[in-house]
Amino acid sequence: MNLELDTINILIAIAATTNLLYGFLVYKRNKKSASNLAFFFLAVAMSTWGIAMIVFRSAGTVELALHAAKWLYTAAAAIPILFVLFSLLFPKDEYSLSKFQTLLLAIPSALIIGMIFLPNVFIKFVNLSASPENIIIFNPSLHLIYAIYVSGVFLISYLIFLRKYRMSDGVQRAQIIYILLGAMVPTFIGLITNLIFPLFGEFRWNWMGQISIAVTAGVITYGIFRHKIFNIRVIGAEMLIFILWLIALLRIILSESQTAVVFNISAFIAILVVGLLLIRSVNREVDTREKLEVLTGELKHANTRLKELDRQKSEFLSIATHQLRGPLAGIRGHLSLVIDGSYGEISKKAHEIIVKIFESSGMLAQTINDFLNVSRIEQGSMQYDKKKFQASELVKDIVEELQPMATDRGLELTFVNKCEEGSTIHADYAKIRHIFFNLIDNAIKYTEEGWVKVEITSDSSVHIEVKDSGVGIAPNEIHGLFEKFVRARDASGINVNGTGLGLYVARQMVEAHKGKIWAESEGKGKGSTFIVEIPASQSA
Repeated sequence: MNLELDTINILIAIAATTNLLYGFLVYKRNKKSASNLAFFFLAVAMSTWGIAMIVFRSAGTVELALHAAKWLYTAAAAIPILFVLFSLLFPKDEYSLSKFQTLLLAIPSALIIGMIFLPNVFIKFVNLSASPENIIIFNPSLHLIYAIYVSGVFLISYLIFLRKYRMSDGVQRAQIIYILLGAMVPTFIGLITNLIFPLFGEFRWNWMGQISIAVTAGVITYGIFRHKIFNIRVIGAEMLIFILWLIALLRIILSESQTAVVFNISAFIAILVVGLLLIRSVNREVDTREKLEVLTGELKHANTRLKELDRQKSEFLSIATHQLRGPLAGIRGHLSLVIDGSYGEISKKAHEIIVKIFESSGMLAQTINDFLNVSRIEQGSMQYDKKKFQASELVKDIVEELQPMATDRGLELTFVNKCEEGSTIHADYAKIRHIFFNLIDNAIKYTEEGWVKVEITSDSSVHIEVKDSGVGIAPNEIHGLFEKFVRARDASGINVNGTGLGLYVARQMVEAHKGKIWAESEGKGKGSTFIVEIPASQSA
């Protein structure tokens, strides 16, 4: 048999080869994937359909034409059932159909194919010379049954994909769209030219379905680069390399001289080696990227989980501190009444002990407040009731309040007011008081001997400095002082009750007022300075 290499057969051959190559690369990319294997068999069936049409159109004898016609109808019967199988499995890697479902797919197609090969039953004769295209003489009733089978099975597969489309989202939904677009064109053309027209004796266009299958590879290939269908981005590179190898091989076959043969063989070997190296390189790159994508997804999941745990921790902390504040306030209230003598006189020894308990409960209350403030800050629920007031008056009151404590420790506590008259800030009074009180209180606590100086100035901002002659801070520790649970190394030796939260809370509160807070120190044993700047007359 001599194949007729007219334009139609060449186009059919290109379409069949492209689909077969594409199906092979899909299978090669993941041989264990059930959906990839189903697509490979679908591609084989479509390519067989095209090859059978080339043989049918080139047949020189009725016997050969009859055999080719039977394979034409057989391949066309296999395509829709394999498309259903693919629609059921996509995008899974495992074969998920039961034995009953598999038989339900196999039996109808087996019956149809058996009908096709029965002698002189479905296909009776082929007329080789009646028109530009060979004409198949068939049983009209059986051909109608065949057409209903093919159309019905295709309809089932499209319904399955549409159902998956409605149930999916994101990338998978986009993948299904491209699969449907790639399949609908050849399905529509094939049903008309290969099933409906022959019922009316029209065979002039019965090759169009085989050419249209090139659309399937084209559309789905585009879908690969856009939405990673089958997760095989490397396929595009592999297809290009295979095409280059084919062209190089054809040049060898079509060489007209020995010199051209040698040159083309050398070029083919070079292209073969470079192509193999390129495929290996692309495979490695894609595998690396896929692993990175998996790791990125796992990290995102872990990060989301950590954020949720952090939120739950903050909620628990908020609830716990709220529950502790009530009973502690009651305890302090009763201790205060005992100290004042409201419940009668007590011994001097008992009075001293109760005063110590009262002081300890005060430190505990401060610790609870710090934890509560942290939880509010992390949850974004910290409220600020801002109003205008003079920061210098506030600082003066705090210094006077803490003066007895400094005197008890043998420290000189001084206050210098360099603020311009009438200089105010717009801020939350209670929060600013909390900040300044903590800074001055800390300076007294962490200074064993010497002095504490508080100075306030103003221009465009109110500038408060709290200096002391205390333990000082190492230069490498200053930056971390304003983080959670961080204390200077020598601080715990002087005050064991600190939590490392006070400065963190102070920084958050100052920054909420669009201000700045920082620390300065020449080193250990050389004292330290804490500075706060808050914009003067800050608007709400």
